[in-house]
Amino acid sequence: MLESAFGTSHDARRHSNLSNLEKNCNQIFFKAPAITREFFEKINNDVVPQKTVFFGYQMNTRRFIVLTGLILLFTISTMGTITMWFTDAFRKRIESMFVINEDSFGYQMWRVPPVKPQVKIHIFNYTNVEEFELGTAKKLHVQQTGPYVYHEDLERVNVRFSKVDGTVSYQEKRNYRFSPELSTGSPEDSVIIPNVPLLAGAAMVKRYNFLVRVGYQGLLNALSERAFTTQKALNFVTGYDDHLYDLSKSYLKYEDKPVFDNFGLLVWKQGTQPDVYTVNTGAHDITKLGQIEKFNGASHYDLWGSDSCNSIQTSDGILYPFNRVKSKKEVSFFIPQLCRKVPAYFVGENRMLDKVPVYRYKIPTDVFDCAENEDNKCYCDKTTKACPPRGLFNATSCSFGTPLFYSLPHFFGADRAVFEGITGLNERPTIDDTFMDLHPKFGLMLRGKLKLQLNIRVEKSYGLSELTKYPDGLVLPLAWVEYNIEDRDLPEDLVQLIYHLSFTLWNLELGLKYGCLLATMVTFTCVLLVLKKHRRERCRGDC
Repeated sequence: MLESAFGTSHDARRHSNLSNLEKNCNQIFFKAPAITREFFEKINNDVVPQKTVFFGYQMNTRRFIVLTGLILLFTISTMGTITMWFTDAFRKRIESMFVINEDSFGYQMWRVPPVKPQVKIHIFNYTNVEEFELGTAKKLHVQQTGPYVYHEDLERVNVRFSKVDGTVSYQEKRNYRFSPELSTGSPEDSVIIPNVPLLAGAAMVKRYNFLVRVGYQGLLNALSERAFTTQKALNFVTGYDDHLYDLSKSYLKYEDKPVFDNFGLLVWKQGTQPDVYTVNTGAHDITKLGQIEKFNGASHYDLWGSDSCNSIQTSDGILYPFNRVKSKKEVSFFIPQLCRKVPAYFVGENRMLDKVPVYRYKIPTDVFDCAENEDNKCYCDKTTKACPPRGLFNATSCSFGTPLFYSLPHFFGADRAVFEGITGLNERPTIDDTFMDLHPKFGLMLRGKLKLQLNIRVEKSYGLSELTKYPDGLVLPLAWVEYNIEDRDLPEDLVQLIYHLSFTLWNLELGLKYGCLLATMVTFTCVLLVLKKHRRERCRGDC
């Protein structure tokens, strides 16, 4: 009974305590708003004065606080309106985000571009070499094979920044992956092509005396070299072993010329290349963003006939000057294989990804016309002033003496004699689809296609019997290459970035412009209403 009594007493006290605690909490909960209100009323009555003098007038303090806040908001919104409507501060802030540095949001995308361009290679296969050398065929005949499609992976390596000059130096590392599903034909296809090392050597020994040429002929005989060679398409593109080229490596090293393991169309671009690019980061001048300042330490060449043609200070092919693109002016980009910049002109507006606006630029069809195009005459021979035939660009001085000539595919627009020197070429190749689409505000190349044909010229000299059957000056097409970036090649993260650049930033700019303007008008109106009400009350009090 005692335990029962004590137990009952203990439970009663516990329930009594809980009830009191609940009552106290409920009282605090219900009385808190009233206490808070009384506290602020006391502060308002005892601390904050009822009247405030404002420019010689007494005003209710609450109204003064409201008026002060409105004036502050009006000042801020007015400054925003002036900034957004009458200055370039917003645009410059956005453009500054494109400056190339290790902390920029697009640095990794610049260093390892996510876009993998398609490289389509069309090889000219010579089908009647034996007949031509025997004299039963009057002209060499070619048959176009391919395209053999590769995807190009690019990485900028050995990156070094110079904050003083506002530049960044780097080398390019490329890798090419064959795409069988997009290719026509097999990389194992056998093709008969000009023996480029032999033709290059013939052009070089032409400058020397007869004994040197006879010695070169003896070397060709010992190696059983012919004017044409049979190779697999894959080897011609990515590289094949050539005995003559192997023997010439020592001479090339002596002349301080680049030497590669083997010989092929893309050999000079595969792997880490020795060429060093120095590009403007835009840190000092955003309009120069992406402009090549130096190539292998030099700001210009000494190959051509004018300073403008020797200059290499132009776009890197990806980023173009904002101001020139916005005003639809001419732009240009650098092609190191040609040792020159190539112009492109605005031709109209277009759209990509269904709705993204772009400015379309095209390379003029007479870009390689040095004879008749006044802008290109500086690319004629600097010493003799001799110009190559129309439609051909002589890159011999840029290719260490190898008589390489560039043109549009199938000699489009070239001198008729050049076209008729070879049979089997297309009379009307598709050229109009060569273009590049640039972002209208930021000058970023988003989509494009470039077609370029590589040729080699026969340069005969007395003492070389391997070229006896071939006309001196005959231009032999090797292959034409198409660099292609299409909408479907763009990764999803880059597509989202393009949409943000095209629409999100534009909407943000509009929102800030009209938002600041609306805020300025509303706050100004509110200020006038408060002052009007105060004046009416003051007048009523005086009356």
